[in-house]
Amino acid sequence: MMFPQRPSCKDSEEDLLDFQDKFLASGKKPSAKVVKCSRENKKEFGKDFIKLENYEISRDSTEQSETEITGKKENEDMMIEMDKYDTHVTKVLSNIIKERDVPNKPILFPAFQSHAFPPLYKCQKRSTGVKKSMFAQQFQAQDVKKKACNQSTSKSGSLEESTSANLQEMFPPSRVISGDGLIPLSNNRHQSVDPVCQIHEENIKQIAGMTEQEILQEQQKIRTLLNPKTIDFLINMKKQKTTVGEKLMGNTTQKKDKSTADIPHEKNVLQQSDVLLSEQLIKQRARWMGMEKVEDEKMEWMKLFDQNNCKVIDHPTRFDFEGKLLSVDKSQNIPTYVGLHHHGKEASLAGYTLQELLTMVRSEFLQQRVISLKVLDRIIRKEKMYEYQDNTTTNLMQVLLDAGLVFVLRWALDDRSYICMQAAVSALSALLSTSEGQRKFLEINFLSHRGLEQPFFQLYNRSQKLETLELLKKDLILGLLSMNLLPRIRYILEVCNPDTQMKINCLQILERISSHSIDASLKVLDCPRLIKFLVNTYIENPAKESFPDLKHLDALPQVTRIFVNIALTGRYACNKLFQQHESIYKLVTKFLAEVGGFAGKEGDDNTLETSILESELNVLKFWIIGLSYGQMLDLFRDMGTSLLLQLQACNKILIGKYNIAQLKWLKHVLKLVSSAACNLESNDIAFSGYVDVTITIAKDAFKTLKSCKKTDLKKCLKGVLALALDVIGTFYSRLHKYSAIDAVQLATNMETSVLPLIQSLQNFIFEQSICWSNPSAASDGSSLPSLPDLQLNHISEKDMGKMLEFVAVQMLWSSYLRCCFIMAKCCRSVCSALSSLLKIIPSKFTTNYTKGAHWYFNRYATYSMYWAVKLFVVTMPHVKDLDEFKFQYHFVALQCFSLLGSGDEFYAHDLLSTVLFHKEMISQDKQNLEEKVLVEELPIVQSGYMFCFTIADNILANSKFRCTPDPPSVNTFLVSYGSLPLLPLDWIFMPLIQAYDATVQRGETSNPREISHVLRTTRVVLKFILLVEKTNPNYMTHICLEAKLTRLMCVFLSGSDIFLEPTVHGLLSTLFGFYCSNCEVLDFEAPIAGLTSFFDFYTSLLEQFEAVSYGDKLFSSVVLLPLAQSCYAKYKLALWSQHRDSLRVITLNTDQTLLLRSAYLQPLERSTQVLYAYIHAIAGGYCQYERNPFLYQIAVHHIASFIFQRTLVTEMTIRRKMLNVVESVKDELFRKHILRYDISAEIPNRFESLNYLPAWNETVLKHLRS
Repeated sequence: MMFPQRPSCKDSEEDLLDFQDKFLASGKKPSAKVVKCSRENKKEFGKDFIKLENYEISRDSTEQSETEITGKKENEDMMIEMDKYDTHVTKVLSNIIKERDVPNKPILFPAFQSHAFPPLYKCQKRSTGVKKSMFAQQFQAQDVKKKACNQSTSKSGSLEESTSANLQEMFPPSRVISGDGLIPLSNNRHQSVDPVCQIHEENIKQIAGMTEQEILQEQQKIRTLLNPKTIDFLINMKKQKTTVGEKLMGNTTQKKDKSTADIPHEKNVLQQSDVLLSEQLIKQRARWMGMEKVEDEKMEWMKLFDQNNCKVIDHPTRFDFEGKLLSVDKSQNIPTYVGLHHHGKEASLAGYTLQELLTMVRSEFLQQRVISLKVLDRIIRKEKMYEYQDNTTTNLMQVLLDAGLVFVLRWALDDRSYICMQAAVSALSALLSTSEGQRKFLEINFLSHRGLEQPFFQLYNRSQKLETLELLKKDLILGLLSMNLLPRIRYILEVCNPDTQMKINCLQILERISSHSIDASLKVLDCPRLIKFLVNTYIENPAKESFPDLKHLDALPQVTRIFVNIALTGRYACNKLFQQHESIYKLVTKFLAEVGGFAGKEGDDNTLETSILESELNVLKFWIIGLSYGQMLDLFRDMGTSLLLQLQACNKILIGKYNIAQLKWLKHVLKLVSSAACNLESNDIAFSGYVDVTITIAKDAFKTLKSCKKTDLKKCLKGVLALALDVIGTFYSRLHKYSAIDAVQLATNMETSVLPLIQSLQNFIFEQSICWSNPSAASDGSSLPSLPDLQLNHISEKDMGKMLEFVAVQMLWSSYLRCCFIMAKCCRSVCSALSSLLKIIPSKFTTNYTKGAHWYFNRYATYSMYWAVKLFVVTMPHVKDLDEFKFQYHFVALQCFSLLGSGDEFYAHDLLSTVLFHKEMISQDKQNLEEKVLVEELPIVQSGYMFCFTIADNILANSKFRCTPDPPSVNTFLVSYGSLPLLPLDWIFMPLIQAYDATVQRGETSNPREISHVLRTTRVVLKFILLVEKTNPNYMTHICLEAKLTRLMCVFLSGSDIFLEPTVHGLLSTLFGFYCSNCEVLDFEAPIAGLTSFFDFYTSLLEQFEAVSYGDKLFSSVVLLPLAQSCYAKYKLALWSQHRDSLRVITLNTDQTLLLRSAYLQPLERSTQVLYAYIHAIAGGYCQYERNPFLYQIAVHHIASFIFQRTLVTEMTIRRKMLNVVESVKDELFRKHILRYDISAEIPNRFESLNYLPAWNETVLKHLRS
């Protein structure tokens, strides 16, 4: 070698150049060189080449091999690729400039060709031999490869070679496509054997060493693991290949004789299709991303799990793909091919937990995202239907929301995939949609007097600024709106061309948002292009088409329902919808112009199109709302003839054959006429024609109702009758306000037309018993705090039917009594005819009232009470024989005042100012001087309560406009919804509580005016409470005794010496004595409304007692109330230990307490802390026998009873220690009372001075001192 050494790191650059020059000068060949080799056995199938003599064909430069393309892709820089495909305007302009920059580019001549003339193409001569097809050539190449594989496996010995050959003939060839990753690297690293052949040989050897029974067992095991459909597919594929082989082999007997020579060849022909398919799959796999390396950890989930090592750690809730719950036992029996198994901590359990589903929603694979969203959709729907109530104890909906379900669904809506978007919309619709029961209830609620007042559920205060996460926890709807949900829904509807179900789901989401609150509804109205798209797509075409063409519009009911919700928001939103979109006007006139309605065209419910009926009713609702705002009056006047035709068609419906759909349409038309009557003016006397037709409808409905036997039809007919009475009452209430109307003519008309109808309905109305329903009481509390509703999901269909029947009866009572009140107010001569009615009404309300009934679901029963009381107040001066019912009606008025809810502020103010403090309704015994004085001071009492219940002027005005009604002044029909009534049940004590709160906030005041105001308020409130307790003792029975006592205790904390005022002190003494007279057990640990901790309240009461009591007997007896033995020991310690100085001024005797003496002595005290507190208080001189007789007796009784208890063994150490403490006290009288206390004697005689020690006490003392 000329150069024995290689260049080293110590050589400089000059040395390397010198080395290179010497090597090149020597002219020797290098020891290594780069050679580019082509693939072996590389053939391109499917292309024909023409070989030309003496001419070398060069391949087109555009045709490159896959390796070149792959190599280029691997070596290319990503930044260069980004620059190459950059389409920004700056990049395009720079490229154009470079292309036009000609002076800087060299100009070259065209390249010279090696041939002067084009060559002459000559085809080869056709070969005379048998030509083989391309498939035959491929099969031949595969045979070569197969023979090489067989030769490599036959080198392990002659015995193994013969055995392998026999086994190869017995078993079919391998169908494994590729063996990569199936053989460990340690076994296959230095071997050149094909993995497919190696796996096949191992399988053959394993099967050959097994018995037939073992083979069958393994076969059965595999069958249980695989999907039956997959097994059937493999069996059918094998049969098909056998059939193909038979066809290739032929069916003649001559070919059967040559089987020994032809069968191996035919086998190869049958196998070559599998081999060809395998190679094609392997070639395709080379183009897949990430397949150049086998990652075993990612394939772990395909392995079989070991049953012995699979331990169930927890028992989380698992679901299948249908959203059904899977128990642990059922989960372990599900086969793996179902697809519910995945290897985690509990690999043996099938199904997915909520955590796993929410994780899978974030997957990069579309199919996993879609599956998880669909499963979550089914879970949400089942949970809202309370299907998991018996199997789970947790609120699954709350768990999902806490885990971020809303964010997941919102992200899924932005997915590019239509399927994922569709699943997300369905899940979000399931989360937000209201129940069918709530929809039915609001539907019936709409068709009644004040039925347009719908509840809204906004929980978030707009003055607060919260982040999206915090806002979602408080108010789910507003949280979604802050995430730009509305523009996305509009994009899906407008651009994505959704199918029918997805379209309905989107509209259901919009419907729920529009009914949530005023803010949410206005955001739907103001969303860009949303309302315009809905009108142009779903309203404009139906307004032009005829009746048969409407049947395919399934989304029209949802769209019209959205418009109804927006219209209820306020007069501005309703006017904007009606004025800016002419198609709505056309649709209203189209439906109204159809006499009898589209529902009346068909008589059979089965053939009636539900979507058309719902759309028609929703359009009528929209017009009703407009009329209730004082809008669309021109349309009403223009359609007056059509309305009369509609009302006349109502008579035909009631007389002839009718169904539920037609009765629904009839109720909406009557509600429309009633809303129009609210806008009646003095010159609209022609409206009396509507009233005459309505009276006829009421009579026909009553006749049909008496003969009807179907429950659903009877419920609808009751609604028709109630609406007819509303029309009559509204018409006459409006006429009575105008002086231009002749009063005599009006009274005559009422007596001749309306009064007979009222009298004929009287007996039927009395048969309808008012029932109080409370569906929310049956709820398990699983409703979402951030997504409140009426909680009607849990009610069964049967119970829902009963509740709707109760509501229908309440509406009928309310409409009937309202009509009677308006008649009595307009015409005095009617009052005597209604006297028999007024004598029966109180019993209907006092006996059927259910304690704790939900105010919202029974609001019409409350309105019935209100109209009954108002009717009695109007009729009482004109009918003399009603005096004995005054107190019953006053009780009904008090009960009604307690049950009024949000939106009823006007009714509450009216009752408070006209009925509750009415002298004629309260005074019972005019000879009783005390009661007479109280009655004379009622105006002062009334002013005190009016000042206490001051309502904001705008709230009171809006309530008055809705209740009166006054359409032009109504701003909105949405009222806040709450589970509690407008006033608490103990509202009668509210002024006392407010005075206490004011004292706590501002502290003691020295302002004479404020002190005088508090004193005056306290005096009148106590008088009214005492008056109500005497006249209506049953009214406050629903208020617990502890709550009453606590409210009265607030008087002692309202000021320093208010309770010492003689009038207040006397009233307090009377009320405390009245409440405690029959009391046996007190439990101040029970929840008291408005009080978080009674112990803190009692502590402040003791502090006030120490400061200002001056030894007052009443205050002292009140302080001792929580010291009864039925109460907890902490109250005794608060007085005897923490505030023992107060004991000095409690100088009560045994006959001066509010409770009986036995309440403080029985049962015996078992708390040693309290007993030691007794001893220390007496030893310290805080409690003495002569100064504090009652407290001293309590202490001695419990201490002696504990020491000298009847058992000698029990608590010996504590008793001995306590005896030593007693004997160490210096007070000799106390020691004498303890040691000589006879626990066997009667309680009054135990404190008599004894000259001897009782026998049992002597025995105990000997035992304790031993």
